[in-house]
Amino acid sequence: VWIMLDGVDIYCEDDAAIIVDQADKVFLTLAEGSENYVETGSEYSDEALEDNTNAAIFSHDDLTINGSGSLTVSTSYRHGIVSKDDLVITGGTISVTVPEDGLKANDYLKIANADITIDAGDDGIHSDTDFYIESGTLLISECYEGIEAITIEIAGGDITIYPSDDGLNANGGSSDTFGMGGGMGGGMGGGPRGQEQ
Repeated sequence: VWIMLDGVDIYCEDDAAIIVDQADKVFLTLAEGSENYVETGSEYSDEALEDNTNAAIFSHDDLTINGSGSLTVSTSYRHGIVSKDDLVITGGTISVTVPEDGLKANDYLKIANADITIDAGDDGIHSDTDFYIESGTLLISECYEGIEAITIEIAGGDITIYPSDDGLNANGGSSDTFGMGGGMGGGMGGGPRGQEQ
């Protein structure tokens, strides 16, 4: 499935503004020069909750975001962009403001050639398996943990993170594990999780 956003402003009060119920793969393309806005309310409907929908953009299957336009995502309910499978972002200027996780994937999460800014109440980026960034710019201006995944691979890119806890956590997310981070932007400090850096 291919969806192109070319100057859209989508608001949904009680569900995801964009939802993928079933597809092999979905490509969400940001048209060149376009400005696109996606926003949802603070409480989702019973139907949405029964479907486990918990983000402004939510996909049950593989989701790829590409193109060269901009996308602003904001919600007062939980997460920004979620894929229950792989989430791949290979272009665009993307801004996400959310109370919990900014970008979230059950499987692989990859970023390349994108300019991403995240303001999150919990994890800036969360993958239940692997996170990989190849290139682009990533600014996580506010978060509890910056990037959390089983494995984190940074092959390139300009990354700045301002966490209240771990900058990078590649230990599976257990509350008593050790992380890399602390109160710094873009760097890594040692020490136990929660320890003053």
